[in-house]
Amino acid sequence: MNKENSTLEILFGWIGTPFVLGAWLLGSVSYIWAVVIAFKAWGIIGSFITLCLPVIGQIYWTFRNWKLYSFDDRFVLVSVGCLICTFIAFIFVYLSGKYAKQ
Repeated sequence: MNKENSTLEILFGWIGTPFVLGAWLLGSVSYIWAVVIAFKAWGIIGSFITLCLPVIGQIYWTFRNWKLYSFDDRFVLVSVGCLICTFIAFIFVYLSGKYAKQ
């Protein structure tokens, strides 16, 4: 392929990498935080369910805290930040793959 395509692939890869790392970091933090919230609210059973079903547990606890505290809750802000970073990371990974050498 030509030089422009490989340059775009590298550019989108470099731009997307911080968002991938941010999504991974914020996702890990919100997962552990969701387990702690579940333990405080429902005890060991709630934390075990959240451990076994991480995505469903994070979605549940994010919406529950959002309903109770709106965006005044730090857990909701971290979860929304994780969602935004994940969305942006997917866009740049897609664009990087689109311009990859074939």
